[in-house]
Parts: sequence; structure tokens; C-alpha cells
Amino acid sequence: MAVPLVMIIFPTYGSSLVAEQLDSFGIETETYFVFGAGHEFYGTSNGNWVGSPNTYWDTVFTKVRSFYYDIHKPTAAFSVEGFGMYNFVDESFSSTSWYWDFGDDNYSAEQNPTHEYDEEGYYKVTQFVQNNNLSWDTTSVYVDFFVGVEVNKKEIFSIYPNPANNLITIENKYNNELLISITSSAGVKNTEFELSELQSVNIVVSEYKKGIYFVKAVAGNIIFIEKLVIK
Repeated sequence: MAVPLVMIIFPTYGSSLVAEQLDSFGIETETYFVFGAGHEFYGTSNGNWVGSPNTYWDTVFTKVRSFYYDIHKPTAAFSVEGFGMYNFVDESFSSTSWYWDFGDDNYSAEQNPTHEYDEEGYYKVTQFVQNNNLSWDTTSVYVDFFVGVEVNKKEIFSIYPNPANNLITIENKYNNELLISITSSAGVKNTEFELSELQSVNIVVSEYKKGIYFVKAVAGNIIFIEKLVIK
């Protein structure tokens, strides 16, 4: 007696339904089409290979490689605290090792290093991060360090209100012109201007990101740094 052959064919699904299912699991997806090339432009016909992959195959391979690299790579990010003696706070994502270039021929492999500059100047600080997949990312910010003679705040300038969220007033109480700059804790200079002696200026800070800023007033070799909080 012959035994009948039973063939079980499992259902298959197109890329759209697969992508929707992956999205429901919180898994990142990306769909890519070449204009005018049709749905199966990469060398197949209805899911079956016809000869060798066509010229679009390298495009598919490059797209897939970039897609997976972006998913699995770490993201470099850090903030800067202090003045003169700086604390570099790692805010990277999915990193397992760190390398820092402080811009003055000094380096560190610590996650949250501290560094002091010996000379005044603008320094480009670069963070290089890597993960267990040996994928990497890098980012940089500029640190503005000026070495001068600090004087009492009341003798040179005032800033109010502080904390602020809309408008601040900077008043020059010094009998000389001041060079004023406002720098974020990440070392990004938001503005710089000169303020005549015994004058004041209003500055709109409503578009500043919330956080800590440093307002620096310089007159020759005299310098004062005041912390400004934007809330």
C-alpha cells in the first residue's frame, strides 16, 4: 500500500509585513528602493535567482552594511565642567572603551577624565569611543581657556537675573572696556562682544538650551568668570 506524500508549505510574507512585525518588536528597520528598477531589482524574479546578481547588488550590500553599522555602533557624546581644571563627563551610549585627546598633546583612556591646561588658548577636545563589536564613533568640542588675574566680581561686572530663562542684563562696572563672552559647559561659544565702560546690555537667552554657561569678562590681563544658569 502506497503512503501518500503530504507537502506542507509554510506561509511566506513580503518585506512590508516583515517590517511591520519588526517595528512592533521595537526593532529598527529601513526600506530602500531604486527608482525605476522595480521591486526586485537586485537580480531575482519573484524570489528566484535568474543568473547572477545584477549591478544593483553592490548597492544593496553597501546599504545593508551601513544600516547594521549605524545600529550597532556606539554614539560619542560628552559635556565639560569647570574652568582651568576641567572635568570631562562621558555621556556616550553603548561604549565600552574611551580615548581622549585634549588638544594640547595630552591624552587619557579614562571614562571621565580631569585635565588642567598649562597655557591659555582654544583647545579642540576629541572623544573616541568603541564597543565590543569594535565599532567606533567620535565627537569634538572646543574649550576656551584664558589665564589672567581674577578680581572681585563687584569691581568689574554684574549679571542678572541668574538663574534666567528669557533675558539677562550684563553691566560693566569697570572703568575700561570689557570683552564679554558666553560659553556653554560643552565649550561652545554662544556670543562674544565688547561692552563700553560703565555701560550695560540686555541679551535674550530664551533660545539657549537649558544648562550651565560661563560668562567671561576680560580687560587686559584681568579676567572674571561668572556661572550663568539657564532654566
